[in-house]
Amino acid sequence: MKGRTIGLIGLTALILASGPANCAVLFGPYAITGTLPVSFSNLGALAFSEGSLYAADTQGYIHQLDALTGEPVRDWLIPGFPSQAPDNVTGLAWDGSHFWLATYNTSRRYYLRQLTLGPGADAIEGTTFTLSGQPTDLTYRNGQLLYSEYLGPIRTFDLIVGREVGSIPSPSQTVYGLAFDGQDLLAAHFQGGTIYRISALDGSILETWQCGAANTYGMAHD
Repeated sequence: MKGRTIGLIGLTALILASGPANCAVLFGPYAITGTLPVSFSNLGALAFSEGSLYAADTQGYIHQLDALTGEPVRDWLIPGFPSQAPDNVTGLAWDGSHFWLATYNTSRRYYLRQLTLGPGADAIEGTTFTLSGQPTDLTYRNGQLLYSEYLGPIRTFDLIVGREVGSIPSPSQTVYGLAFDGQDLLAAHFQGGTIYRISALDGSILETWQCGAANTYGMAHD
């Protein structure tokens, strides 16, 4: 589905991938400062690293984008695509040295896949872990990956021990955008433009904002 956009929010940027919408100018501590159209279809996840946006689409590509203009810089093909394309890409996170991709397929198998974006046209796949639930987005916090589960909680995966180590309640059963702002988690409900600021420790809702964005597909924080 084409026509998705990436909204730039605030000086410390919260980046939200959504469908066309009349977004609020101000919400919480953030202000809408721009909208970046994207040329590719089926955007499924966002991450921010070293001054660039990285967007994963459901066709099996990761796109590096200029964070100020949205202009494409380069692309990488995710291993296994397109010939083995039962996987749905739903989350992308940067841990300081590698990207992590969250995917699921129609056989109800859910994965975390470590990726290195090298000089070639294909991303290099490293460690793969199996998840217990269907991920809808992914973010990194202090050595751990947190993912929102469809119709479930927000689960924590510890990269050192290589397994899930806990969960916190989700503010919505359909959180399709998840980001860590350095202190708290930001979780976006799939429809309606509701964003929650929640405690990363126990999931308690600290604030609720209305940004007006439609059909959130991913979220990142710089």
